[in-house]
Amino acid sequence: MKQRLNLLLTLLFLFLLLLCGTGAFFTDQQQARLRAGAASMGLSVSEPEYDTMPTTVERNSALRIRFQVRNESSVPVYLSEQVKLYVNGTEENTKLQLERTGPAEASEGTGLRFAAGEQKVLSYSLSFPGVESLPEGVLAVKGALLFQAATSADGRSGFTYGPVTGIIDLTKGELQIPARSREILLSEVVEEGSHPLEEVRWYRASDTDSTATLGTARTWSALDVSTALTLQRDAPLYVRYELLATGGIVRSPVYEIRLSSGEIQAKSYDYFDGKEVRADITISKEAT
Repeated sequence: MKQRLNLLLTLLFLFLLLLCGTGAFFTDQQQARLRAGAASMGLSVSEPEYDTMPTTVERNSALRIRFQVRNESSVPVYLSEQVKLYVNGTEENTKLQLERTGPAEASEGTGLRFAAGEQKVLSYSLSFPGVESLPEGVLAVKGALLFQAATSADGRSGFTYGPVTGIIDLTKGELQIPARSREILLSEVVEEGSHPLEEVRWYRASDTDSTATLGTARTWSALDVSTALTLQRDAPLYVRYELLATGGIVRSPVYEIRLSSGEIQAKSYDYFDGKEVRADITISKEAT
């Protein structure tokens, strides 16, 4: 009986040794496969593709940018990214923002999964929430997307590769911030027809209610047309003139002069009923 018990214990011990050895063998094999996969990890990133550039950059402007990213690895990986933006040579992350808009497959805290050899198109939106605090003129933007691949979803364990950089270069005048104000003379925007500017009396609306297009609903003050006017972007000026004729006073239409998207625009409205009319006001040249 005692011999049988000893034999049984010996067999059990040998079985446990064999089991542990086999488990260690398979674990080593798995680690070896992961190491081999990690050794062949790789990412490739294409040049960026841009949608139509905004003519001028405003607060609500946006530019869509796409990159093609390929997992060159022989194992699945999870992609994470870090964004760096530079505006006129200075790093910036509030006045301009770059956010990925697709694909939206990754959950919070995990990277975007790529199967072995898989390629995906990643879309981004470049927005300009703080553009009003940037100087007008050429907006030089450079950006870097630092892509990193990991064999774990959270990127904290396993093997990693990268970063591989996707470059955004918009420094050749593609983006323009329009002028916010212009100094103008009425002689630069008004063609007075047969009435020279100095022979008529000019008036400027002293209120700023853009809904009150009726000349009779505005408060008017005398205007010296020899003095330059400051035209603020999207804050129109309303002016008119009066001509002393033999039969009485001839009132001009109400002229609306506006600076929008860096260009001077002009419209005319009937003094009495506020309807838009065709009158003797055009853009003869851009004010300096």
